[in-house]
Amino acid sequence: MLEIISLEPLNEEHSEILIKYLNEDLELQPYLNNGNNSHILSKNEFFEIQEAWLKKNNAKLFAIKLNNLVIGSTSICKIDLVNQTANTGVWITSAFWNKGYGTQRLKLILVQCSLLGIKTLNCKIKKNNQRSKRIWEKFNASFNEDHDFFYASICLD
Repeated sequence: MLEIISLEPLNEEHSEILIKYLNEDLELQPYLNNGNNSHILSKNEFFEIQEAWLKKNNAKLFAIKLNNLVIGSTSICKIDLVNQTANTGVWITSAFWNKGYGTQRLKLILVQCSLLGIKTLNCKIKKNNQRSKRIWEKFNASFNEDHDFFYASICLD
């Protein structure tokens, strides 16, 4: 039976486990933006990075929770209320891959986007991340691509 996840606005109590995943999950690291997390993050560094990223990207950041366990992080970013568009990103620690949580996460993000008045949600997916692409296909996303990335887009009507 599939367990249900929830999203919770990211706060300090989530940081310790997220930092552990970022520092120690070697399967996850190639899929992260920098592709290599050779730097061990401290709690202060983690929050400084998050705060700067939130401001730069006009974003909302959430912990992904399975029961009371944080299993990853997701965002709605580059929120443009005038054009009703936004982007999203996600990472889930590898111990929880292939269990349907990525699909559930996208459903929850789409609800959050609807509440914000977003009509188009976009995502940049590395070509080596076929699992993420399949999730977006389930929601009838349209795709463009270049050499390194798929660019997915879902219209919320």
